[in-house]
Amino acid sequence: MTSCPGSVLVKRHPRLYHLMGTTSAGVSWSGSWSTSAKSFAWMIVAKPVSDTSSHIVLRNKSAKPEEMEEVWQTIEECAKRQ
Repeated sequence: MTSCPGSVLVKRHPRLYHLMGTTSAGVSWSGSWSTSAKSFAWMIVAKPVSDTSSHIVLRNKSAKPEEMEEVWQTIEECAKRQ
C-alpha cells in the first residue's frame, strides 16, 4: 500500500525525493523535497492486517497541511483501486 501512493506522487512531483524501507511498525515510504535524510515532509507506514487490507499511518514530519491532504487523498484513491 506504499508503492501505489509513492508512484502517483513521484509522477505528480518529479522533484520529490523518496526513501522506501521498513520500520518496526511496517513498510514505509517517505517523501522529501531535498536529499537530506532528515528533511522528510511525511512518511506513509503500512502494516498488513489481513490478506486484503493494511493499517496505514501517515506521519507528518514537516509537511504543509495541503501536502498532507494530497497524500491522504492519494492513499484513498489507491485503496479504492485494490
